[in-house]
Amino acid sequence: MSTEISPLKATLRVAARRLAHITRARHPMQFPTYSATVTHRIEQYHDDVRYATLALAIERLQTDQTPGAFAEIGVYRGVTSSFIHRQAPDRRFYLAFRRSPSMRGRTLASEIPRRREWPR
Repeated sequence: MSTEISPLKATLRVAARRLAHITRARHPMQFPTYSATVTHRIEQYHDDVRYATLALAIERLQTDQTPGAFAEIGVYRGVTSSFIHRQAPDRRFYLAFRRSPSMRGRTLASEIPRRREWPR
């Protein structure tokens, strides 16, 4: 079973978001602790609740000056990874990709750069 969103479903989600925005049916967080830039970025994603939760958690870690790194296990296209890295660009960030059966026996060291610079 594919986990990808069909083009029709994606189109319907976009249309529903636009309609909700026009009719003000969406009730975003009234007093978020993150910046307006982050709020705008969250609204661009298909799951604003998930990204708002991540933004709040990262904001809390930064406010409390909690040391450590981030890790994302099961990276698909890196959308969530990009969001997390933009929120905390100074933290070390580890990504774990799932290898498909067709990649057995191949080494990834030569195919993936050691460190990728994410856009800010």
